[in-house]
Amino acid sequence: TYSAVVYVACENDFDSDDSDSDGRQSLVSVREVIGQLARIAGRFEAGVTVLLTTHLQYEVGDVLLDAGATRGELDHTRRIIADLGRESAAAGFRFAAWSDIVSGYRRETKSILAPFALYVDHTHLSRAGNRLLAEKLVSLRNHAPADAATRAR
Repeated sequence: TYSAVVYVACENDFDSDDSDSDGRQSLVSVREVIGQLARIAGRFEAGVTVLLTTHLQYEVGDVLLDAGATRGELDHTRRIIADLGRESAAAGFRFAAWSDIVSGYRRETKSILAPFALYVDHTHLSRAGNRLLAEKLVSLRNHAPADAATRAR
C-alpha cells in the first residue's frame, strides 16, 4: 500500500484551446484535478502533495524577454500557479510551485542564468533539476499542508 500521493503537474497540463483570455478554462481544469485528488485523498495517511513544474521560458522570461514566452503566456502560467496553489490549499493538500523553487535557487546561486542548469530542454529537468525537485518534495512531506505552501517559496 502507499502512504501518500505526489502529483507532479506541468503548466501545459492545464492549457486548452478553449481557454479564454482570463484563463477560465484552466481554472475549471485545476478544480477538476484537485476534486479528483480529493476523492481519493482519504486513502493515504500522509495525504496529497501537488507540485507544479513550469517551462524554462517562464523561469527565464526576464532574460529571454520576447524571444521566449509572450507576456500573455507568462500571465497565463502565473494564473495557473495561483489557481493550483489556492485550490490545493482549500483541499488541505501540500503545494509547491517549481517557479518558487527556481527563484530560491537563483538567489542561492546569485545568478539570473541559474535556471538553465536545471533543464535539459524547454520543459524536461536536468539531473540537477530533478535532484532539487526531489529534495523539495522530501522537505515538504515533513510539514503540514499550510506550512508546505509557504516553505516551498
